[in-house]
Amino acid sequence: MAELTHFGLESQTNETGNYGDDNPHAEHLVVEIDGVAQKVPVTGVRKAAYDYHGEVPDVVDFDRVFVYDGLLHAETWLDDGTLVELMPSHNTATTEARTDEDGHYAGWELHHFEDPVGEEHGEVWRRPGKDRDEIAALVERGLSAAEALDFWMVEMNDGFTASSWSDKRGVSHQAVSENVRKARKKLQE
Repeated sequence: MAELTHFGLESQTNETGNYGDDNPHAEHLVVEIDGVAQKVPVTGVRKAAYDYHGEVPDVVDFDRVFVYDGLLHAETWLDDGTLVELMPSHNTATTEARTDEDGHYAGWELHHFEDPVGEEHGEVWRRPGKDRDEIAALVERGLSAAEALDFWMVEMNDGFTASSWSDKRGVSHQAVSENVRKARKKLQE
């Protein structure tokens, strides 16, 4: 397991940018992983400054940063129930993250996932208050409160399976699974 130290958000300056564009983002999160400081863009991330795959908004603010395979990733759920993830650019021949001569990421890619698969990863940072906003947005899209909460906990939160969440809630696995199924169907309409 990597040793993590979280330093917080830092505004981009000409000295801290160095991503191939003068202003590709507004702020980045600084995290030390195994003694090496790394930065991941999290606010005001401009699509035009990065390689991207799929339909990505022009400017993205990320809500969560996590570590996957020892590398920082950022993600945000869009109002339509899809996911945008910022991940290190990979060398397509080796699938290893591209790095510069100092071992820092050589670039970032934005990916849009229309049918994301929730996986549990080592979360480093989450935007305060975002959880409440995500659940409220699901209710506004026509989900019942139970459907919204169950969908959010199982599909969007990366923390629970339907079985483990049903145990926490004190309801049957079938009740949670049915709410998640109904939520998916309503979100696809």
